[in-house]
Amino acid sequence: MADAPSDAALREQMTRSVMATLQGWGLSGDAQRMLLGLPADMRARKMNQFRSGQALPDEPEVLLRAQLILQIGNAVASLFPHNLSVANYWITTQNRHFGQRTPLDVMLDGGVEAMERVVAHLNGTGDWY
Repeated sequence: MADAPSDAALREQMTRSVMATLQGWGLSGDAQRMLLGLPADMRARKMNQFRSGQALPDEPEVLLRAQLILQIGNAVASLFPHNLSVANYWITTQNRHFGQRTPLDVMLDGGVEAMERVVAHLNGTGDWY
């Protein structure tokens, strides 16, 4: 019987998926760092290590943000299943549901709460609260 993957291995797998999603959105390293809630003084070299598969820090807020990024990426991809470039473009396009701001700007300004609002909007539950 095979051993279950370790927490570190699962975080590495999640990190690869998150970084691929952020790269697909065409975000700068600073925007990626900010969405993940990583320190402002983090060097570009460290972000490159995450892109290469090193696991994100085992910090609750960073991991929550990573999960929200994956939820957003999956939801947008399901809205535009036949055109990944449009799905990736959605994040940086003005949206009337966010006051003509882009979902990216909303998330960068509002942190976890705003990321949760974007997920709720994509899942069609945003108007319920």
